Amino acid sequence: MKNLAARQTELRREEDTLALIQRHIHRLEQAILSTRQTALASEAIGAHTLIQLSDYLRGMANDVNTAHDALAAQELAVDHAKARQEQARGHLAVCRREEEVLMKFRNKLHRRFLESQARKEDIERDEVGNILCLARSSTQ
Repeated sequence: MKNLAARQTELRREEDTLALIQRHIHRLEQAILSTRQTALASEAIGAHTLIQLSDYLRGMANDVNTAHDALAAQELAVDHAKARQEQARGHLAVCRREEEVLMKFRNKLHRRFLESQARKEDIERDEVGNILCLARSSTQ
């Protein structure tokens, strides 16, 4: 049970990281679009400004590519975490079945023990009854 809870926590953490990367990519893409729109809306841009803007956009595009690589790696991490969670679920199911079998066996042994105790008590009562009968018949 603890293993499954740990795996679920791990999966949530990996999915949170995945969502964080996705939001980062979205912000980068929005920044690129915004910068392009701003540049296109400007009436007069000097050559130096245009080169700087082009370098900035190339850098942003590289950041997006790097973020996409990180996203792919994180998707793999999420898939691995899901697989480990399913493995933990399977192990838990096996353990529960084993527990059920052991509890049935325990209950069966307990019932047999109680039946054995009851038989012993019956035998002891019979012996006491026989002794009393023999004692009465010998006194008569």
